[in-house]
Amino acid sequence: LTIPLIIIILLIVAVLLPTTNTLVGRRIEDEADRRLSQGAESVAAILENSEDQALLSAQFVANLPELVLVADDPQAVGTILDARKSALNLQELSYFSADFRQGDLPLYYGGPIITRRLQVSEHTSRIRDQLVQETVTNGLPTQGIAIAPQSSQIIGVAPVIQMNEEGDVILGIV
Repeated sequence: LTIPLIIIILLIVAVLLPTTNTLVGRRIEDEADRRLSQGAESVAAILENSEDQALLSAQFVANLPELVLVADDPQAVGTILDARKSALNLQELSYFSADFRQGDLPLYYGGPIITRRLQVSEHTSRIRDQLVQETVTNGLPTQGIAIAPQSSQIIGVAPVIQMNEEGDVILGIV
């Protein structure tokens, strides 16, 4: 009577328990993978939406008639951009010259004043400069994401264009 009981206990411990643990473990891993995928898809959608909003904001500001009229006056540009920055709830709204080159400073910087410890990284500045240079080169708006510790940004860049009879002229970059 004891031998069959011992065999049943060994069968349960040696075969059924590991098999059950493996099945439960797989089920948990599959559920975790499914939830992580859903989370990643949600984050991707949020980032895409944020990029679109940044680009739309840049295009909206770049197409303001009052900005086109004062595009060569940094103080007037600053007044216009300051008002739009707060109205659009943007972290930064800067203005670059039409002859921008990689590493040039903006003619008007309308961004947060940040402490040295939390300054924008070189990586982020390089990506922003590349986007601005791309817009200077092809005259089209663009957007991108710069991910860096303490200074990640979603960036929208658009040209300020004056339309005239000879053709469109880029006056600056927002």
